[in-house]
Amino acid sequence: MPVEVSTTIERPVGVVWRFWAVEHVRNHPRWDPDMELEQISEGPMGLGTRIRRRNVRWGTPVEGEMEVTEWEPEQAVAFVVRDADMEAHGRTSFEAVGPDRTVLTVVTDFPGLDESKVAFVTGLMERSVGNVKASWSRRRSHGHRHGAFPLCNAPSCDLKRSLILPSASAGGRLRSNASRRTVRTTSI
Repeated sequence: MPVEVSTTIERPVGVVWRFWAVEHVRNHPRWDPDMELEQISEGPMGLGTRIRRRNVRWGTPVEGEMEVTEWEPEQAVAFVVRDADMEAHGRTSFEAVGPDRTVLTVVTDFPGLDESKVAFVTGLMERSVGNVKASWSRRRSHGHRHGAFPLCNAPSCDLKRSLILPSASAGGRLRSNASRRTVRTTSI
């Protein structure tokens, strides 16, 4: 069952692409603190890159791998994820909606996902895109230059201490149909 979340980030598409795709292994724990990643293939991120995953969300670590299956710079990146007895296919697209605005859309297909778990999985994905968006807001509030790297190190920028879970009732909208859940959050 595909689950989709989306948000608008007040940064150019190239900056968002670099943060999410090019620096994926380094930055993933910033938007999902329950995940540890290590690149196990040689070279820069790109088509075919393999990454070891360690998910500590449930208390007992679950290990697995992910592989980049699509790499279209500043447009889309996709992964196949294999953890224990689960396989998922995720794709993130990047749409420039102005010189300094990007719509980030994440769609993950969880074959066989039980309907009772859809809301929980959607919430985790909302948290992730919300954390990505919040990292830019925090950086702006600390006077960082537009698109500067590395990420802010100020205490208020520590996403492990201030997780954000955007909700449909807080300015976004939630719509669903039989095959896809879609959550939209508004831009800041």
